Amino acid sequence: MAPKRTPTRSSKAATVATVGGPTVDEAKALISELCSLFYHQGWVGGTGGGISVRAVDGNIVMAPSGVQKERMQEDDMFVLDAQGEVIHTPEAKPPPARPPKLSECSPLFMAVRGMAA
Repeated sequence: MAPKRTPTRSSKAATVATVGGPTVDEAKALISELCSLFYHQGWVGGTGGGISVRAVDGNIVMAPSGVQKERMQEDDMFVLDAQGEVIHTPEAKPPPARPPKLSECSPLFMAVRGMAA
């Protein structure tokens, strides 16, 4: 078995210590960091896999669909309310980037959150 590697990257995401959960901004940083780490560990490739984090205010921060994991940035994230309605859509990047698209995993994420409530 390969030894565990400790991430050497320093980030805001690594220092999230908000009582009760991350703020929306901390959740965006955390998702961005995790996507990069998962890609560099070989756990996800390209645009595969989805991730979301519930913020302390009850909103859901969700990574978009179709964005390379190693290129994911905090400003790429969608924010949904507790009922799954999009309350923040990331701004479109210049061409050749595609317009932001909500994760195709969003119905699954919201269903799981509904079961946990």
